[in-house]
Amino acid sequence: MTDHSREAALADIRTNIEKSGHHVYLILAEEYPRFAYTIGLNPVLGYELLFAGGADYANSEAVEILNVVAERIPASGLARGFVMPLGDLGSFSFREVHPSWANELMLGALDYFGIANVAARQIVPDEAHWTIDVPDTSVEWNPQSEPVWKCMHEPWTLPFSPDCTVTTNLAALRGARVTEAFRREEDQWEMFAGASNEIDSESKRDVTLATLFIADATLLPVTALAVGAGLRRLTPEGPWSPWN
Repeated sequence: MTDHSREAALADIRTNIEKSGHHVYLILAEEYPRFAYTIGLNPVLGYELLFAGGADYANSEAVEILNVVAERIPASGLARGFVMPLGDLGSFSFREVHPSWANELMLGALDYFGIANVAARQIVPDEAHWTIDVPDTSVEWNPQSEPVWKCMHEPWTLPFSPDCTVTTNLAALRGARVTEAFRREEDQWEMFAGASNEIDSESKRDVTLATLFIADATLLPVTALAVGAGLRRLTPEGPWSPWN
């Protein structure tokens, strides 16, 4: 970022803080899942808010969740066990963010305040909206316990580009194994847990290929498909076979 663009970004942040008390920074998924966080709450509350992963939600919904939570934080704060219902978006709990996560993901807050560390609280979706990309940021980052986020600190070693994407369904994003896969373009796949012709559009989501692949190493043959080719398996544990 050039000095000019950085100053412009900081000016936008200041303007948003003056208008609403905080700014929301959205970082789109690539080497690891999408995340978003606030800048501006720390001087008043002593912490910022972080929404990490949450592929069930669109980008606009992730931003909405941060904005609404920031506006509704009770005077008593976000005590352990506190749950905030947000209508159709579900209910959310909160946990303290370990510095190994906050200081890596929330660089904009560090830069804006000119500090080396930032305190944060993670917004955690309820069980009905949980997906495999929602990490437990209350404990120190560890690639074994949070494999989908391993490239946050480790070099990229996967057999495809970080910008590869996949259209999948919520069942797969909640841990069910993919049973049908198709390579649509050079950098785009479709992978579904269950029969693709029975999956409604409302349960489909677009995520990085890395999100599914890291969570399930049996997808390795799928990443080697030629464009226009597919694989399927009759059971989640069964072998892959060609699929048209």
